[in-house]
Amino acid sequence: MINYFLFFLLVLTFHAYLFKFSNEIAVIFLISILIKLSLILINNNFFYLMDGNADALNFHEIMLEYLMLSKPFIFVEGLNDVYALSQLGGLIYSIFGEDIIYMQLISLSVSSTALIIFYNCLKELNFKHHIIILSCLIFVIHPFLLNYSILTMREVYSVLILLIILLCFLKYFNSKNPVFIVLSFLPFIFIYFIKGGLIVAYFVFFFFILKPNFSNKNKKFLSIFIYFILFSSVSLIFLYILIDTLNVPYLRNVKELIFDLNPDRIIVSQEYIQLKESSNANYPLFLISNGNLVDFIFKSILRYFYFLFSPFPWDISSYKQIFGLLDPFIHLFFVLLIYKNFSLIIKNEKLLFILVLYFILTLTYSFGVANFSQGIRHKTKFVPLLMLISCPFYFKYLKGLFFSLGFNRNLTRIDREKK
Repeated sequence: MINYFLFFLLVLTFHAYLFKFSNEIAVIFLISILIKLSLILINNNFFYLMDGNADALNFHEIMLEYLMLSKPFIFVEGLNDVYALSQLGGLIYSIFGEDIIYMQLISLSVSSTALIIFYNCLKELNFKHHIIILSCLIFVIHPFLLNYSILTMREVYSVLILLIILLCFLKYFNSKNPVFIVLSFLPFIFIYFIKGGLIVAYFVFFFFILKPNFSNKNKKFLSIFIYFILFSSVSLIFLYILIDTLNVPYLRNVKELIFDLNPDRIIVSQEYIQLKESSNANYPLFLISNGNLVDFIFKSILRYFYFLFSPFPWDISSYKQIFGLLDPFIHLFFVLLIYKNFSLIIKNEKLLFILVLYFILTLTYSFGVANFSQGIRHKTKFVPLLMLISCPFYFKYLKGLFFSLGFNRNLTRIDREKK
C-alpha cells in the first residue's frame, strides 16, 4: 500500500507543478485529469477501452517479462528500438510493484503535459483567448486522444514529442533564434525509441527555413537552383544515415523504395499485416500493389485516402468496431473546415507549415498501415496538428451552423419588431 501512496503522491506533485503553467486553461486542465482518472477505473474494472485488451496489454506483458530480470539486466543489451517503453515499465514495476496502473498514471501525466504544450503552441500562433479556450477543450474531449491518453502504449508519448518539437519550430519562426533549432533536436533520441517516423518532421522544418531562398524573386534562378540542390542533397544524406546507419525503426522499411525505387519491402510488410486472419479490421485486398512501381504509386494514393477516412460503414464487421466510425467523421470535419478556409491558411506561413507537416507525416505512416484499427491509432497522433490548423475557424463554422438552422431569420425578425 505504501508503494501506491508514494506513486500517487509523485503523480499529484507533478500535476501540481504543471498546474502552474495552465493559466487561462486551469479549469480545463483539472477536468481533463478527472476524465482520465475515470477512464483508468473504467478500463481496469468494467470494460476495456479501444486497444485496451490488445496492444496495451501486449506492452504490459512484455513489461512483466522485463520485470523477471533483475534491475541491472533490464537494460544490459541497451534500449530495445520497439519495446523501450516496456523496459521502462519493467523498471517501474521492479521499484513499485506489478500493477498496470503505474504505467497508466505515467501515460496520464504525459497526456497532461501534452495539453500544456498544445496550449503554448496556440499562444505561439497568436490566437485570441476564446479560440485558445475552445481549442484546448476540444483537445481534451477528443474521444481517441482520450482513449490513448491512459493506455500503456506509445501513442500518448508520440503526441507529446510531436507537440514539443512543433513548439520549438513555432518559437523559431516567431523569433528566428537558432537556439530553438537546437532545442528541437533534444527529443530526437526519444523519437527513435517511440515512433521513428516522426523524424520526417525535421525535413519539413528545414525546408520552411530555406523556403524564403526558394521563393525570393530578387534572387537569380541559378542561386535558387543551388539552394534547392543543396537542400535535396543534404536531406538525402541525412535520410541515408537515419535509415542505413542508425537503422531508425519504421523508416528503415523505405530504404529500397527511396534509393532503388523498389517497393517490395513495403509491400511485403503491408501483406504481412493485411493478410492476418486474426484481424477482422483489415484493409481490402485491392490496396495491395502487384509490385510494379506505377501500380504501387496508384495504390499508395488510394491507401492514403483509406488511411485518412476509414473505417467506412462497410468495413464494420462487429458491434465493437462501431466506436471506430467516429474517427472518419471527426477527421472529415477538420478536413472540410481546412478545405473551406484553405485560401486563408496558405496566407499564414505557420499554419501552412503545420498543414504540410500533417500531410508529410500522415503520408509517411500510411505506407505502414494495413488495417483501420491500426490506422486510427496512428492518425490520432496527428489530430492535434489538424486542430491547430482549423481552430481559427471554429467560431466561423458555428456561426454558419446557427444561421443555417434559421437563427439568422429569428434574429432578423426580432430586430424588425424592435424597430
